[in-house]
Amino acid sequence: MKTNQKAFIFIIFAIVTSIFLFLSYTNDLFSIDFIKQQNAVIKNFLLMYPVVSKILALLLVIIAVIFLGPVTPICILAGFYFGIFQAFFIIVLGETIGAIVVFLYSRYFLKNFLSKMFGNRFKRLKIYFNKNSFSYLIFLRVIGGVPFAAQNILPAIFDMKFNAYCLATLIGLIPWAFILISIGNGMEELTRVDNFTIDKLLNIDYVLPIFLVILISIYPVIKKYFIKKS
Repeated sequence: MKTNQKAFIFIIFAIVTSIFLFLSYTNDLFSIDFIKQQNAVIKNFLLMYPVVSKILALLLVIIAVIFLGPVTPICILAGFYFGIFQAFFIIVLGETIGAIVVFLYSRYFLKNFLSKMFGNRFKRLKIYFNKNSFSYLIFLRVIGGVPFAAQNILPAIFDMKFNAYCLATLIGLIPWAFILISIGNGMEELTRVDNFTIDKLLNIDYVLPIFLVILISIYPVIKKYFIKKS
């Protein structure tokens, strides 16, 4: 392995370790209790610094994706605090930029290292990437089955074209971004415990994203059934 690759791996490892240690001491950051306690403070900050808060949220998403961290809690909180439309822009843009950065460092700095790490484990997927990488990446983004970090790395080590990767990533991220943001946007009642009743869960803000999750989950089964019938 080249010296610059070793240095890059060491830097990534050090940063990821630091983030992990930090989160281990702040593991209640995304908890319901934390949101309830700090809700007023956070909302005041958003009102006082609307532009800064959006930039910080965008950077948080980008950093989380680049360093292969969890993005789902950030998507939900973004929907909770920024609303569907603003959060949608922040999340999709942030995840796309982060995914592009992962693609670039996976291809040009760590390709040999990551090929050994992921190549054998996901070698069956290379067949599908060779057939139609654009459509298959969209399929992976929407249907899942492969960790999000691997979705960003595999196209790089399987030599997918950069422009196709960017467009497929942008398209594929939209459904789940909308679902998670919608869930977050429907959580407002959770900060008002005294007024919360079970019938609140029947609100369209909850039902629609859950329905979409179910639909996406059963899509492969339905498709396989009709293919067999035909």
